[in-house]
Amino acid sequence: MANASTSKPGRTKRTLRSSGRPTADAEFDTREAILKATHELLLEKGGLQVSISQICQRAGVNVAMVHYHFGNKTGLLITLFESMCAKWSGELEHLLELPVSPRTKLERHVTQIIRNYRMYPYNTRLMSMVVSACKGPQARRLSNNFMRPLTEFYRKLIDEGIEAGEFRRVDPEFFFFSVVGACEFFFSAKQLLGPIFRERKVDEQIEAEFGQHTVSLLLNGMSAVADS
Repeated sequence: MANASTSKPGRTKRTLRSSGRPTADAEFDTREAILKATHELLLEKGGLQVSISQICQRAGVNVAMVHYHFGNKTGLLITLFESMCAKWSGELEHLLELPVSPRTKLERHVTQIIRNYRMYPYNTRLMSMVVSACKGPQARRLSNNFMRPLTEFYRKLIDEGIEAGEFRRVDPEFFFFSVVGACEFFFSAKQLLGPIFRERKVDEQIEAEFGQHTVSLLLNGMSAVADS
């Protein structure tokens, strides 16, 4: 009898699956494939009307893998949302540490948040869906995952800007709504504004033009001489 650990030439040895785990290729990351497929479909369809069967077909996995990794569709969407929040939070921490002026930090932040919304235009609708699908502590945690890192970033940046004589005092939570509202609606309302933008694809050029416009509005509004 051949040794069970022997594999054929040219083929990678499979690891034994744990009890209860659906069969999957040991070299294929089904979890990441499902998340990637979900993102692609949400981006293509411009909303959240995506079924588990569509996701699994795109990812090349069976439905059992969704249940194994995420429990259900809501669990999958929560994981996708939290992974985006974690990425954005890391960007904020890195930006605060840069040896540049507060004004430059805010300019780079607005440019980055617009880029993020172009990549994930469904984010706000996704957040609303997952928060409304949860209750109590979990709903608060999901909301805080998005709002708290941004408001803390604005609080520190505003203080830094005031000390440098570049910014005036504004409420960081109000500023959160101003920045997110200014940056996000352009992308989330793309379908609503279709007749206006049917001839204009939101590409890197439009992103840059809209970024310059938004940066100018926000920075002028934050200026230390704005009220004078």
